[in-house]
Amino acid sequence: MQNGETVLMLAAKEGHRALVELLLDQPKANINSTDVAKGRTALHYAAAADAAEFVHFLVEKGADVALKDDSEETALHVAAWHGHHETATALVKHGAALDALNHVNKTPREVAIRRGHNALGLLLEPVTQDSYKSRYWYEEMIGSTESEQTPEAS
Repeated sequence: MQNGETVLMLAAKEGHRALVELLLDQPKANINSTDVAKGRTALHYAAAADAAEFVHFLVEKGADVALKDDSEETALHVAAWHGHHETATALVKHGAALDALNHVNKTPREVAIRRGHNALGLLLEPVTQDSYKSRYWYEEMIGSTESEQTPEAS
């Protein structure tokens, strides 16, 4: 182990579910403990490893999707950095904040786009009434224009 990683973090990084279950059964087990080097949790490690199934498992066991590391990054920021669509989707389904800001005031969406993961950036766009309107304005305009130009059937 290096950088203050715990056995739990290493097991999460490698996807060893049985070992994680065994470790979490211990009286002093803390699924949200952080490493010394970066302040990352087992969930951060699972996100970096693109382990979507493991992300679901960790959250079901009590991992907090809102926890930030020393760079103020959530596990969703980590998944976005690496371009891990499935893992990012899992985190969002479990309530990860799309508007969480890291130490340079970037959201997970902005991190994904900056790293060239544009499709993931679209996935991570918060859906509000305004963003919905701007995203679909073209289809709405085409639809209304076509219906206005189409003669009524007699």
